Amino acid sequence: MIEEFDNEVNQIFQLMKVIQKQNAKLRKARDIILPRLMNGQIAV
Repeated sequence: MIEEFDNEVNQIFQLMKVIQKQNAKLRKARDIILPRLMNGQIAV
């Protein structure tokens, strides 16, 4: 029972790591794109 719980928790933590990496990439993209949008360098 403890082993099953450990497996489930480990899967959740792995997913959390993946999501954190994706969030970091999205923040970086936002920081690059947003100023360009505000300056009119990129048309929407």
